[in-house]
Formats: sequence, structure tokens, C-alpha cells
Amino acid sequence: MDFTLGIEEEYMVIDPETRELVSHEQKIVEAAHRHLEDQVTAEMHQAVVEVGTNICTASVMQEPRSLI
Repeated sequence: MDFTLGIEEEYMVIDPETRELVSHEQKIVEAAHRHLEDQVTAEMHQAVVEVGTNICTASVMQEPRSLI
């Protein structure tokens, strides 16, 4: 059985004055998509942006930790 690993991070977009969640209206996702392609997606909640790694195989996971 081959194992794979992927990591996802979710970022909340907040108003710097009110500290309330605000909609990014896809602007962040569109800008990031130019650099990260399919690694960045919008979440259902418009104030959340998700960034994920590519899927890593077991052979990659055995490389030195300095590569992570």
C-alpha cells in the first residue's frame, strides 16, 4: 500500500480596523492562482482562502526533513 500526504492551510481574511471577517470576492484566489495554480482555492465561506501542497508520495516523505 502506498501512502500519500498533502497539507492544507486555511487563511481567514479580516478587516484590519474592525477585525471582522470580510469577503475577498475571489480577488485573492485569482491573484494567487497565477502563482500557485490549483494549490489555492476559495472555500464556501467568502472570507476563507485555502492553500494546499501537491500530493506527496511515500518516497518523498522519506527524504531528509530539511526538504520540508
